[in-house]
Amino acid sequence: MFDLHFAARSDLGLGSKIRNEDSGYAGPNLLLLCDGMGGHAGGDTASAIVVHHLAELDNDVYRASDAGDILLREVAAANAKLHTFEEEHPETEGMGTTCIAMVRSSHSLAIAHIGDSRAYRVQDGVLSQITHDHSFLQLLIDEGHLTEEEAWGHPQRSLITRVLSGRPDDEPDHGVMPLVLGDRFLLCSDGLSDYVRDETIAQVLRESPDPHDAAQALVDVARRAGTRDNVTVVVADVVRPGSAPRNQPQMVGAAARLRSGHEYEGATEEPDQHAFREPQSADAPTQTVPVADDGSVTLNGRHLVIGQRAFTPRTISRDGVTGSTKADFGQRAAEPTGEVIEIRDSGPTGDGRPVATEPRRHPVARAVAWVVGALALLALAVGGLWWWGTQNYFVGERDGQVQIRRGFDVVLAGQELSTLEEGSDLRVDALPGFYADSVRDAIPADDLPDAQRTLADLRERAERAGKNRQEPSGTKSGSSGSGSSNGSGSSSGSSGSSNPSGSPTSKGSASPSPHGSSGSGSSPRPSRSSAAPSSPAPTGSSGSAS
Repeated sequence: MFDLHFAARSDLGLGSKIRNEDSGYAGPNLLLLCDGMGGHAGGDTASAIVVHHLAELDNDVYRASDAGDILLREVAAANAKLHTFEEEHPETEGMGTTCIAMVRSSHSLAIAHIGDSRAYRVQDGVLSQITHDHSFLQLLIDEGHLTEEEAWGHPQRSLITRVLSGRPDDEPDHGVMPLVLGDRFLLCSDGLSDYVRDETIAQVLRESPDPHDAAQALVDVARRAGTRDNVTVVVADVVRPGSAPRNQPQMVGAAARLRSGHEYEGATEEPDQHAFREPQSADAPTQTVPVADDGSVTLNGRHLVIGQRAFTPRTISRDGVTGSTKADFGQRAAEPTGEVIEIRDSGPTGDGRPVATEPRRHPVARAVAWVVGALALLALAVGGLWWWGTQNYFVGERDGQVQIRRGFDVVLAGQELSTLEEGSDLRVDALPGFYADSVRDAIPADDLPDAQRTLADLRERAERAGKNRQEPSGTKSGSSGSGSSNGSGSSSGSSGSSNPSGSPTSKGSASPSPHGSSGSGSSPRPSRSSAAPSSPAPTGSSGSAS
């Protein structure tokens, strides 16, 4: 039987997010990472709910024959909690989260994985990715339309195809891996893997002998690489019992910030960095647990419940557009003193000395001032929205034709909020089903050249699909079938379940919405053949050997 020596770290990143939507947990029997999505809809709440529920798995050591079934059952229960919470809090509709969970038994790890967060293993100095991304880009790689190098830095890398979103068909890939003495495991959110190449990750993991140093070094590397997303890492070494200092469970990110339980009021606000509180009975004294600079809390008890804390604003300053930051990046605004200041017309004092008074305004003048101020703010908001729209490009569909448009793919009160930038003779129905649905949903672009590249790529796929349709039936093998990119070109294994509904979803927006099964006019979610194999064996994305 082996032990795990572990560490977890989480960081806000250098982007525009004002709160951490990642959650992580590391304990003697459980390694866990979730990356929430949904923006103001509650991505941080989603990841915290799942981590708080699954953290209970750290309380026991399971038999290898039971660990996998127990893990899948609890992931399903955590997903059901998302559904219940969303029903009780409609404002969180669309929230979801990725999830990687590893439960230790005596000589193996049971693994469950859904989304594009990743798990790696370093064995004999060689880094291998042991999960398979559930993302739009991974589908293109599996089908042979994109190489790993072409996918690096791709503007659509945030589109994911499977997450935990509260639907019963949100099923993770799962499997079992043996524990080998000396192996090191890494769980990370895409704030690391989208910005730091595997070769660099491998080098950091090899050169940092302690998991705590390795975890912090990976966060530092991601920040130096300019990560625009939250970055969370969990690092664990397989060691002999008693050979490493015994460390306490660590919870980081949104899960450490938000209180556990069924209610997450204030979940979309950013708290301060004061102490967590344990639940207290009527006669129990309050016990505080200090929070480390990295936002983690060490849990001294297995059943510690995170208490709610006061909220203060966070100020973030950046230099330019490169993502470099000033020295005070991420520091909080000044703490509020709680002092109440009252301004009133006190008149002259009793000894005849005048006192400065607030000038009185006529009610009509005050009302006019309010109206003028409100109109000025409205004009600024409209102007800002108009300017933002002029910088926003997407590839969409109008009257069956593929077009490049500028603005927003929204119709408000019968008025289009986008204008035609560049037309084409390419018809949407000439595209394979998956790409046709992507165009109907609007494919975002960074700028006009990026939109033009997307249009050229779509035109090439339409031509390829037209040639395939002209070939006699039965002459092709391993292609995507009847023009629908359903992930059947993947070489990876299948877990055997049917296609879940939903379409690629951006990390900053909502969770996948159902579009039905594959067929004409619908956007199929990928089958399990395009996702990770049931057994999370190395996928071959290995780094350089030591």
